[in-house]
Amino acid sequence: IHANTHALAHIIEHAEQTNSKFIYGSEIGHDNVPWGINGEEMRLILLLTSGAEIDFQDVLKVFKAATSDAGKNLGLPLLGTLMPGAPADVIAIRGNPFERFKLLEYPDLVISGGHTIVNNFSFVAKSEETRR
Repeated sequence: IHANTHALAHIIEHAEQTNSKFIYGSEIGHDNVPWGINGEEMRLILLLTSGAEIDFQDVLKVFKAATSDAGKNLGLPLLGTLMPGAPADVIAIRGNPFERFKLLEYPDLVISGGHTIVNNFSFVAKSEETRR
């Protein structure tokens, strides 16, 4: 990825001038793709697209490029949304990714295809007595 950063920055710079849409996709389902690389790629995209200062809208634009905007461009409008019937995988992290984008590289919870893949959260079930 780092070898192509200059070329990617050039493409992004010209995409802004032509009102091109920007979406993100990944190949993380393959064994030869390092775990967490998609978070690093998204962080790099954020740095290349945000300008001098990163604000909430910059982060939101990258999230949408990797989720709902990508789904719309693939002709799958529910992809990347949390709606009934949507084909959604879910991740969760400790902390605020809008403040520390790098947290996305190693999520604490990954649910894919309805199966829990990673769960670093410890949930304590409440007993019947404490629910009353």
